[in-house]
Formats: sequence, structure tokens, C-alpha cells
Amino acid sequence: MAFWLDTKKSRLVLSLITYALYMLLYIATDEQMREFYSGGYPAWGYVLDVVTTFVCIFLFV
Repeated sequence: MAFWLDTKKSRLVLSLITYALYMLLYIATDEQMREFYSGGYPAWGYVLDVVTTFVCIFLFV
């Protein structure tokens, strides 16, 4: 009997949902993060933050 999370597609969807909830809570509660995402930082900083956070969440899930 297979569990519905045993596929990579399901884990990816769950990771995306978890990431979205994480970002909403993080931006809502942390003033430095709001400044980071609304400030004039270079694009590679945003991409690096998003990629590393998503990879960590995917590995956790």
C-alpha cells in the first residue's frame, strides 16, 4: 500500500505549499525580511534566498 506522498510530484506540491506559508509568516513577522524583499537588493540575493530556502523545505518534507 503506497502513501500519497511517496511520489516526487506530491512532495514538490507539498513543498511549494509549505514554502508559501513559510514566506507569508516570515514576512509578516520579521521586519528585516520585509525590508530585504522591499529594498533595493540585487536580484541574485533574492534568487539565492528563495532557492536555498526551497531546497531546505523540500529536503525536510
